Amino acid sequence: MDVYVLSLFPEMLHGFTRSSIIGRAVEEGRVRVHDVQIRDFSTNKHRTVDDAPYGGGSGMVMAAPPIVGALESLPTVEGISPRKILLTPSGRLFSQRDAERLAVEPAITRASTTGCVRTSTRSSRSATTC
Repeated sequence: MDVYVLSLFPEMLHGFTRSSIIGRAVEEGRVRVHDVQIRDFSTNKHRTVDDAPYGGGSGMVMAAPPIVGALESLPTVEGISPRKILLTPSGRLFSQRDAERLAVEPAITRASTTGCVRTSTRSSRSATTC
């Protein structure tokens, strides 16, 4: 299984992929973890990925175009894109049943709305891609 993790800080994944259960799965060749730097898909010279919330208000949101660009860059397997999972604070609880269902997928993509202290959410426009 290939697992693609979209992140602003992909270097944080390396510790997880080298230890514990995930580390053993990687070592045995059962799982391949690929990190994808969302900033690589920013279109401005400063490689920013955040934007002001639509309609105003305080805080920042992750802009949709870099996330969508990262998702669209992922390879397909026999013409099929990896299953996409968007983790959000408002999402449902991940269960053992979910893990068993996803274990048979050839590839999955994990995108998270958390990963940066000042960016607490992402634009809902990118959720339609997931």
